[in-house]
Amino acid sequence: MITKWLDTLTEYDGSQLRWDFGYRLGIPGNSILLFRGPAKVSDHLVDLEDALHEDYIYSPDMIHILITKFHEPLITAIHRQRFAMWALANLLNNRLNLFATSLQIKVHGDDLLILTPPPEGTVSDNILRKLSVSIATTSGHATVTHIGVNVVSPEKSLVKVPTIGLEEIAR
Repeated sequence: MITKWLDTLTEYDGSQLRWDFGYRLGIPGNSILLFRGPAKVSDHLVDLEDALHEDYIYSPDMIHILITKFHEPLITAIHRQRFAMWALANLLNNRLNLFATSLQIKVHGDDLLILTPPPEGTVSDNILRKLSVSIATTSGHATVTHIGVNVVSPEKSLVKVPTIGLEEIAR
């Protein structure tokens, strides 16, 4: 499997979730491609429930991981996706030294979430905030998985769920 960081800032719009995305960049076969850039997905939503509710994915700045694996069943890609999310949560908790704090990144299904205290001066409960997006699907004779981790959290008015970014967690 070829692993490559793409130096070019790339906007993720969902069209990259194809078996030939790497191939078109000169990276044929099984690959893990990493890149950084915004995410704006509305036309290429794979999750049918999201599409039916006219949801969208937006982040001004994400780290994207795109895994393409040929000739494997979708269930294998889903297992890899779930394992990758657990590994990513563990890596981030360790790197950001969160095990020593009340903040901890948790995995819920295929999402990374973090429970944060309410804003100062409010009397509300802790807030569960979303750090990532993730999907595994098939394309041609391959499975393709996308994992996106917020570097910067989108403005509240631009998303439907509370979010958080790595920059805010690292403060």
